[in-house]
Formats: sequence, structure tokens, C-alpha cells
Amino acid sequence: MKNLTCTILIASSLVANAQTPFNTSRQIDVNNLNARVLVHGDMWWDPALADPGVEFPKGSGKHLAFGGALWMSGHDNAAQLYVSSQTLRTGFDYWPGPLDANSTLSYTTSANWARIWKIDRAKIEDFLTTPSHSIPGTPVEILEWPAKNNPYAKGADGVPLTIPGDMAPFVDVDKNGSYDPLMGDYPDMKGDEMLWWVFSDNGPTHNNSGPASLPLKVEVRACAYGYKRNTLMDNVIYYEYYVTNKSQTDYNDFRAGLWADLDLGYHLDDYIGFDSTRRLGYVYNAASTDGTGAPGHYGDTIPMAGIVLVKSPNDKPGTLAPAGSFARHITLGSTSPIGNDTFLRASPRYPWWSGDPSDKTAWSECSISNAPGDRKFVLSDSDYVFTKGSTAVYAFALVATPPVINNGCPTTTLTSIKEVADTALANFAFPVKVTEVVTQTNSLLYPNPATNTLFIDAAINAEHLMVYDATGRKHQVTVKTGGKQTQIDVAHLPPGLYNIVYQDKHVLHLDKFIKG
Repeated sequence: MKNLTCTILIASSLVANAQTPFNTSRQIDVNNLNARVLVHGDMWWDPALADPGVEFPKGSGKHLAFGGALWMSGHDNAAQLYVSSQTLRTGFDYWPGPLDANSTLSYTTSANWARIWKIDRAKIEDFLTTPSHSIPGTPVEILEWPAKNNPYAKGADGVPLTIPGDMAPFVDVDKNGSYDPLMGDYPDMKGDEMLWWVFSDNGPTHNNSGPASLPLKVEVRACAYGYKRNTLMDNVIYYEYYVTNKSQTDYNDFRAGLWADLDLGYHLDDYIGFDSTRRLGYVYNAASTDGTGAPGHYGDTIPMAGIVLVKSPNDKPGTLAPAGSFARHITLGSTSPIGNDTFLRASPRYPWWSGDPSDKTAWSECSISNAPGDRKFVLSDSDYVFTKGSTAVYAFALVATPPVINNGCPTTTLTSIKEVADTALANFAFPVKVTEVVTQTNSLLYPNPATNTLFIDAAINAEHLMVYDATGRKHQVTVKTGGKQTQIDVAHLPPGLYNIVYQDKHVLHLDKFIKG
């Protein structure tokens, strides 16, 4: 538990002004992670109890995060700064609900939308096998889904919602442009379990980023989802944000990032690092034992955790744009929009954060013996021209490694966190829906080691294949497909170990080969 005196004072002030914040939350818990989401744009904690909110492994009683939220900023043509951010509720920049025609959000509307909808794939599959649908026979998650023109949509406490425009995604079976579950329409979900909610930054208050902060007037439709596959995908949760600019302003250097307070059990003995190739910020333990032996501390068997920027509007097909910033977040005496914007725009490369902790010659917090402590960071994309009326999509992945004995400085390595990050990136990269993720060794690949040509006994589209070296650098390879076989030219690759990611029909394969 952390000291949240300021949060309590702000919450008391809001109550006095009839603007009580909402503690509504839901868990995404389909796989090894059990993570909390809240309606004020924040997540990974319990504000009512001041407890951490990402249990890992699920059922262990141990947690690896205490807070997270989307941050955004931008300048208009007159260089005026606009910032929206959320931390541990020292104020509220975000409120649940969509913006109205005037790009505002009233407290009443916010209260009605203070709900997080949860859907799982099994319910949809059962729904699809039902020949006809009725109100009592339709699962409430499908019946009340907050999609366009749904006559049965309901918000917090069962209040009816009127939704004339696009909101939650759905499959329009009858192609009439409106959601009607009794006609067979159903939520368009990702993963095996998904949460959906909406929040905006021009609601009853906008004071987390400082009293002088101006709202961007954006509406954020968010979803969190995960897969249960009995592979490394079980250690990944995706968070997607569909950000719509409902202001009358074009932001010339708009940035979005994720503020993350990742705590591995005991929060005062952590280090952080950054892998620019993967756009991965990560946390690891500063010692071989986590904590003091208290309940909730990992002890001598410790995971690593990280955040991957898996999608930015600056990305091109097959190419990830460089991250815009990675910065350690230090809580200031008073929050200011300039301060939060500075974290979003800091240099992404700090030498003491980029090295493998097990390598004493590489720069890391471990190798230079930094004082461990409570680490928070902000990982953002690079500048983006965000025009009025447009929507930008950002996606992040929360990733964790299986707990390992003595997995702290100076013996921990980055191998496992890179593997989970690569899994998250690969599964997200391919446009074809993946129904299975398989981690294999030399299953369809030969010869291994390979000198000039590597073969796969499957017809693989070149766009669905990626090769990385052991450091995570992506390599371009020539791919030829004929019949049921694929040839990969590896003659130009330096000798060493490589990771290969490819999709065969609806199965994603994660494999390794050696270039001799």
C-alpha cells in the first residue's frame, strides 16, 4: 500500500462539489494475468483500498503493478500547450463517457457511462449457434452492448443509453448500420476475453495535469483483451485506445504515451530499462530476493514486467516507427502540464537503461549500482499530426515473464522479457485473425543450422514472416513460396541465433534457427 493522502484530499473536495469520482472497475483475467481497469482512464490499482491491481501469476496473491494510464499532449498553431493525463487520482483529467455535440461531458452523462462492459468468446460462440434470439435468451453482455442504436443498451446501474453514433464495435449481421442483437448482431471482440469502456478529457474537472492545463477535447474508446493459449501469449494483455479529436483544433505535434507504475511485489527495490528496438519499457528486481518476506512480496522467485508500444499511427506496414520517448517519471511537488508534457517528450535513449543487467560492461541501473526504489516511467510514440475530426489508434501490451529463482540484479537477463515482448508484437502485427499461438523448436524448419537457404514446410506469405537476431534487430530476408513449401534466403545473415515469427493459416509460430 502506498501513501495516498493527496488522493483522499482531492476526492473529498470532489465530493463536496457533487462531482464524486467513480470507482467502477472490471478485471481482465482470462490468462495468467488478473488486471484491473477503471473508468477514469486509470488502471492497475484499487483506489478505494489503495491496493495494487495486477495479480501475477493469477491466484498467487502477488502483484506487479500499482497504476497505469494514457497520457496525451499537443500544441496548436499558436504554440498553446494542451495536456491530459491521469495518475493516482490526485486530480481527474478523464471522466467516463463520450463527448456531446459541443465536445463536453456533463456529470450526469458521465455517471450513466461509468460502466465497463465485459465479453468473452465462449458467450459469442454460443450466441452464434442459436437459430433465433429473444430478450430473455440473449446473454446480458450481448444484449446491453453499447453499440450504435442498440435499443437495449444499458450503462451504470442499468440506466438506458441512447447511442446515435458509432461507439462499441460490433458485427452487423443484417448490414443495416445499427446494432440489434435480436437480429443476430454481436460484439466485435478481440482475444478470448475483452473489456470495453469510453472516457473523455473535457468532463466535470480537468485538474490532474495542473490547474492551468487545457483539455484536448478528445474522446477515447478503449478495450483491453487477452488470450488463453497455454503459451507465452498467456502472459500478455493488450490495451487499445481509439482517440478521436472532437475539438476544432489541429494538433501539429500530438503525442500519446502510457504512464506505468510497475511494482514487482515490494515496490521499493526495483530497476527499470528500455529496449528501443521493441519499444519496450521494463522493470526488474534490484536484488536476487524481492521484498522483506511480507505477504505479496515475490521473495526469491521473481518475474519481470514491461510495457510494449505495439501500435502507433506513425507505423508503416511491416515497420515500427521509433518510440518518441522513454522517461523515468518522478512525482513532482505540484503537478503541471509542462511537467507532464516533458515526460512525454524526453529523449528515449538513456545509456544506463539500455544494457542487459547481467552484463557488467553494459550500462544499466544494475551495472552502475543505482539506488533501487519505486520506479515509474512514461513510454510514448513520436510526434503525430492529429487533425480535428480524425481518430488515431494506439495500442500497448502489458507483458510478464514466468517467475524465476534469483531473477534480479546482477543475475537476471533480458532474454525472457524480450521473448514475451516479441510474442506480443508478432501476434498483433498480422492482420489475419490468429486462433492459436505455438512456440516450437525446429518444428517445420530445416536445415537447422542453415547456411544459405532455410525451408519451411508450409506456404507462408512474405508479409506474414519476420526474422530477428538475438539482440532483437529485425532483418530483411527474401521469401519465395512454391506449392506447400517456403524458401528463405539467409545467406547474407551473420552467423548466430535467430528468432523467426510466421503465420500459417490461423496459427502463429514462434521459432528459432541457427545461421551457420
